[in-house]
Amino acid sequence: MLEENRVEINPFERLKRKKQITNSRKELSVEQIYNLLSTASPDLALLLGLGYFTGLRRGDCCTLMWSEVDLARRIITRIPNKIKSRSSNPQKGKIGISKHLFNALSQIPPEQRTGYVLPLMAEYYLNKKRDRINRMIKKHFESCGLKTVKEGTGEGTGKRAVIQYGFHSLRYSYISHHAEAGTPQAIIQANAGHANPAMTEHYTKISDDAALRVASAID
Repeated sequence: MLEENRVEINPFERLKRKKQITNSRKELSVEQIYNLLSTASPDLALLLGLGYFTGLRRGDCCTLMWSEVDLARRIITRIPNKIKSRSSNPQKGKIGISKHLFNALSQIPPEQRTGYVLPLMAEYYLNKKRDRINRMIKKHFESCGLKTVKEGTGEGTGKRAVIQYGFHSLRYSYISHHAEAGTPQAIIQANAGHANPAMTEHYTKISDDAALRVASAID
């Protein structure tokens, strides 16, 4: 019976595979990050600072609550949105507040430290006005000399835009820079909200200086 009903030809043989276009994200140097933070408007500078100094995704930075920020202990405690939506028992992550981020957060008057840390960004993000945030970020990156779209792609080329610099670059840089500085991978993985070490490794790039430091350890 099985032999009689066997299909002689592969019905999927003539189907063409759709080429996948992967959006790349370039890591930012410390100098580029300094330039981005020091020239941005206060709200945008804090949003970008949260992205780099915490490694949180854009949505988490936009909707961060003051109740999750403990300036006295210099700790941010938050369940990332992505984990919250995927896990039945999500665990809160603890992220230390760096000196630069502490100074930026401390500039906000105590009486205003209620609700969202960035009320305007939260409003845009939660009310489906995220394109406004994207445009602000794109415009600022390009004003700092960072071409957001890969050459030869995007509007007017007939090819899908390949993003090379954007908010995600801050997260990429957070992970990579911490790896280079020797932060344990388990901590980077927990703070970044990665489900497994392989994802953290995907984000990690080792610089020449870091490679030489490792080599010199066994000289």
